[in-house]
Amino acid sequence: LVGDLMVDAALGAWDETNPELESKGIFEEQEGEKMIAGDSAPQQAARGMLGVRADGPLIALFPGSRPYELRRRVSFFSEAAMVLSEKISSEGWRRHESSHLIHEEPMFVTALSPFMTEDASERAEKQLAQKKISVWRGDPRVVMAAADLALTIPGSNTAEMAVWGVPMVVCVPLDQPEEVP
Repeated sequence: LVGDLMVDAALGAWDETNPELESKGIFEEQEGEKMIAGDSAPQQAARGMLGVRADGPLIALFPGSRPYELRRRVSFFSEAAMVLSEKISSEGWRRHESSHLIHEEPMFVTALSPFMTEDASERAEKQLAQKKISVWRGDPRVVMAAADLALTIPGSNTAEMAVWGVPMVVCVPLDQPEEVP
């Protein structure tokens, strides 16, 4: 039931689409419904909006949308990004539609919640910049559209990414179980 409600909420959020996303071809209208555009154009348009290269693996990081989550998880997600970067660079990356391995350093982008305080956002940006992780403060769906893979905590964004078709690794934060709500 909760999963169904989350998917309904994710789909419902698209009824009020960001006009910039629509103008870039990320959404299209089919039979009166807003849908994710059905080809690679949305990914390329989203990457253009993020200012990252059009090719190469892009991994989205979603460490949480609350200041306490961000404060506690930025270092974990940063370290996970470094481990993934090393693995992908040495062992390669294969897109699902391709049979050849790509051996290049992946790009990492974190979407900060629009509800995050300015202070928390600035602290996270400084910490992430040290690891060469880009930060996007706009609509998180842009990062979802651009991503080949996401590293996230459980939450409503997992339903949104499932709708987008973004493969994800969902990390259950058990490093401080007393802090889990």
